[in-house]
Amino acid sequence: MMKLLKNPVPIAIFAGLLALCIPPFTQAATVTFNYDTLISGSTPAGTSPWITATFDDGGTSGTVTLTMSASGLVPSENISGMYFNLNPALNLSSLSFSYLGTTGPAATSVQVGTDSYKADGDGKYDILFNFPTGSGFDAGETVKYQITGISSLTAQSFNFLSACGNPSCSGPGSFYAAAHVQNINGYNSGWIASNAGVVPIPAAVWLFGSGLLGLVGIARRKKNV
Repeated sequence: MMKLLKNPVPIAIFAGLLALCIPPFTQAATVTFNYDTLISGSTPAGTSPWITATFDDGGTSGTVTLTMSASGLVPSENISGMYFNLNPALNLSSLSFSYLGTTGPAATSVQVGTDSYKADGDGKYDILFNFPTGSGFDAGETVKYQITGISSLTAQSFNFLSACGNPSCSGPGSFYAAAHVQNINGYNSGWIASNAGVVPIPAAVWLFGSGLLGLVGIARRKKNV
């Protein structure tokens, strides 16, 4: 029977050595914004997150699909504006937007300009999708766009905070994305935002973590022999 070492190499050191032997994890292909924070006005009547927006690059750069969903709003509520940011190192004017259909309408316009579009309460954004105020992008609908024009463009290119909405930065704070919701409880409106871009953890990370947990378990069993 093989004799167990009394002083095994610490798990942390082993993990570091193992990390050097495996390739870097591939960057996540999607970034999702969950609009679950009220920044101004009335709170939508539905269940938070009231809106979701997912940027998907399919694992390659150059083309990103944006899917915006009003799944958390209730009938009569609708979206008049969707606000996003872009990596400041990239050229906003190079972006091209193509409507891909689905259940909701195309935006009446898509505007771009560095820190040019302010969400009420706080935050200046680079990209604004405009929809009709009274109707258009309604509760339960989904709108999808393809974004191109920059060869290095990925989902992560849109995972950036807005600029301060006033010189003293005294508002509710900066956010990753915002939206203006109309017809809340009749004729009210509200501005909602996402505090963070949710990036899925690659499967390789889960496997690596599971392996480390297994090693910890083995080490504890050996220690108790």
